[in-house]
Amino acid sequence: MSSEYRALNCSQRDFLTALGRINGPDVSGQDIKREAERLRGSEVTHGALYPNLRALVDAGLVDRGELNRRTNWYALTEDGRRVLKQVATVQREAAGYLALADGGRENTTEEGR
Repeated sequence: MSSEYRALNCSQRDFLTALGRINGPDVSGQDIKREAERLRGSEVTHGALYPNLRALVDAGLVDRGELNRRTNWYALTEDGRRVLKQVATVQREAAGYLALADGGRENTTEEGR
């Protein structure tokens, strides 16, 4: 796992992941907030969102620009995309190890047995 990702707090990781999942033009903070809430299953406050987005910009993982006087856009930088790819690789490897530990079964629900 990259040192950049390890240096992020949980909220920053969630917002970086949310931005990566949206992956479109003109992504606003509100778009990121909605996706992060969907991923987390809980509310994200403005007080948590914008300081952490600013930290991601400062870390060079996210770019920010102005859509209009009230709204900024956000986009992953090349470094941000690289970090998310590394995280996805680690998660796939971990899922493979978990499947091996579970006897190779992919579906462990009662219905899947």
